[in-house]
Amino acid sequence: MKSKIILFFLVVAHLTCLAQDKKKYKEFRSEGDTYMEAGDLMKAKSSYEISLQNKSGDKYVTQKLKEVKNAIKVKHAQLLSEANKAYDSGNLKAALPTYNQALQYAPEDNFIIERITACSIEPGTTFMKTFGGRSYDEAQALVQLSDGSIVLAGRASPGTSSNTDMIVIKMDRDGNKAWEKKFGGDETEEALDIISTSDGNFLVVGHSDSYSGSPGIKDMFVVKLDQSGNEIWKKTYGSNVTIDEANAVVEAHTGGYLLVGNSFVNGSLEITAIKISENGDKQWERYYGGSGSEEGTDVIKTDDGYVIVGNTESKGKGKWDIWLLKVDKEGNEVWDTTFGGGDNETANAVIQTKDGGFIIAGSTYSFAFASQDFWVIKTDSEGKEIWNKPFGGLAAEEAFSLVATKDGNYVASGFQEVWDKEAQAVSDKGFDAYLVKFDDKGEKIWERANGGKNEQRAFDIAETSDGSFILVGLSKGDSRKGVEIAVLKANPQGLVAIEESEE
Repeated sequence: MKSKIILFFLVVAHLTCLAQDKKKYKEFRSEGDTYMEAGDLMKAKSSYEISLQNKSGDKYVTQKLKEVKNAIKVKHAQLLSEANKAYDSGNLKAALPTYNQALQYAPEDNFIIERITACSIEPGTTFMKTFGGRSYDEAQALVQLSDGSIVLAGRASPGTSSNTDMIVIKMDRDGNKAWEKKFGGDETEEALDIISTSDGNFLVVGHSDSYSGSPGIKDMFVVKLDQSGNEIWKKTYGSNVTIDEANAVVEAHTGGYLLVGNSFVNGSLEITAIKISENGDKQWERYYGGSGSEEGTDVIKTDDGYVIVGNTESKGKGKWDIWLLKVDKEGNEVWDTTFGGGDNETANAVIQTKDGGFIIAGSTYSFAFASQDFWVIKTDSEGKEIWNKPFGGLAAEEAFSLVATKDGNYVASGFQEVWDKEAQAVSDKGFDAYLVKFDDKGEKIWERANGGKNEQRAFDIAETSDGSFILVGLSKGDSRKGVEIAVLKANPQGLVAIEESEE
């Protein structure tokens, strides 16, 4: 008897649930139709989904749900296109509300979330500033001071010819120019690296035609400056028959400085290392190379010597491969290793990691996703590869600088060719400053492309005390302006959200 009663109540309960399901199906179907007519697509979608849960497989609601999803895609794409046009033109105020509207139709779209973050950055916390532009001006390197100010070095044209002078500019933490100094003669000078010295001054290295021993022959050019940018001394290094360039400098173990660059000798390049005293007197020089050409791009000091990174034609697997060399305190080679595939690879920067190993940043063709990608390599303390990672998209990227961040990660910076998604081709906008943040295993944390109306490229980077990033490089304007020195401040997420300004 009891089992019959229980069965009766179960049947009644089941019939009641079916009646309720049918009621909810009709209620939410009607709701969906009402929202659809009113143009409230997201609410219509939600109502149809609930209706379908109460009557699975219903043809009418299934069709309506398909229609509303298609309408949401169209609306999302339309709003995103409008927002991107406003963003690309520098009108962030107009872009922000449109991105917010687009986000309603795709709540988990990371691209839109990043753009909203960029548009919402507090004014004054990021900037893009340009200087010069008389012909071809660019910044190649920077050094950050304890008060947050920076000193950058590069080249600047006088405006009367195509020749350039070495230029050094000091800027405060907000990007305002404190002073500017130029060094050069009748021909061409350029700075490629700058460091703060232990005696409180600055050392700038590059190359010079004006002060070399023979017309048209470059020499390494080194200028030591005080804190106000006044010249303490300047010297050149090279011969009357070789073309010599200094690409990097580091303070030496026994006092003085180690210059690293290239010398063009007998039809090919060799990596050159020159040790000079604090007064600029040459103490020794070393050459590294093989049957082909080599170039030295960066150098760091280790506990027992130096590590030089560059590129080689003589060794490796491809046309140009990355070459990593360890030398002792006197410049004698301890070990070397190469990295690359069947095509071209280049290295532009190296840093030492906390575990005694090294991270190299540059570019790869052999292992690129499409064209040329950022390439980052992690090695152990003896140069043996632990991992390598390419970063980039369908267009070309190259990394020129590298910084270890305060949170234990790394950021590589350089530039990325702008890709036109609609045309599925390289855009005529040129390049954007490109940053990639990654962890100690090479896993990407984020990537950013920052640019204004014109072309931007970044050649050096530093992290500020608040976790933001300062980048220096160039901005290519119209034919009247030429190429300008560019200084960008990105927030800790690598974003720059302000229209470029000029000085």
